[in-house]
Amino acid sequence: MKKFLFLVGLVMAAALFVSCTGDTTTVKINGKNVRVSKITAEKFTLDDIERALDRESVVKNLKRPKNASDFGKKKYEIEWKALDRQLNQHGTVLVIHYEKGIEVNKDGKAWFYDFDKFKCVEPEYIDFIAVESVMHPGVWEPASVEIDIMKDLTFSYGYTGKGSEGRFEVFFMPKQVYEAKGITSVKDLIVNKKVF
Repeated sequence: MKKFLFLVGLVMAAALFVSCTGDTTTVKINGKNVRVSKITAEKFTLDDIERALDRESVVKNLKRPKNASDFGKKKYEIEWKALDRQLNQHGTVLVIHYEKGIEVNKDGKAWFYDFDKFKCVEPEYIDFIAVESVMHPGVWEPASVEIDIMKDLTFSYGYTGKGSEGRFEVFFMPKQVYEAKGITSVKDLIVNKKVF
């Protein structure tokens, strides 16, 4: 079923209604015109954008930290392969885990996410990878990653706001796709891990 929805999303993206102005474009989702960046419209399916808009309606109201000063002690850091939605690598991304939050570093930029606003109950026990934001190209966000019961490589954005667990973004990559990229387990996405 997931694979069918994934293919439907690709077909919908191919039939995407687009009108461009500057760096943004208009896409039609459920009969409504929505402004998104051109990069978002090019990289993601309508299904991706719809889910991202749903989460964005909650996340845009969250006050994100500007640094890690309130996160407590640094516990460990994991350097991950920075992957796009086709599992192509674009350098690496460093995710630093603290007692109360996560710092993401990519290409000299840093973003901070406090555990009070994660959808999972105990995010401090999850090794978060970082993936590019759908609505904010160039911004990298924490996501959990696993190989699920259907053998899909599943990425789920973690930063959603407490009480908004239904407003999340998730995407699936079938086994034949990730194995063709040389990925046999989640450990293959890790470049380095350092414990403090």
